[in-house]
Amino acid sequence: MNKKNTFYAIYDNDDCIRFVGTSKECASFLGITLQSFYTVVTKGLKKKYHIYSIK
Repeated sequence: MNKKNTFYAIYDNDDCIRFVGTSKECASFLGITLQSFYTVVTKGLKKKYHIYSIK
């Protein structure tokens, strides 16, 4: 499965779901670039949100 077909779920620190979508949609929701989104997912930089891929 490539990145274009992967969906992601974004949760806040209270474990409430905030958004589900493609990487591009999630990056837009978070107000960051697509490259920054992939960095957050890869390195697990979790501060305000937790991001999980859905397979």
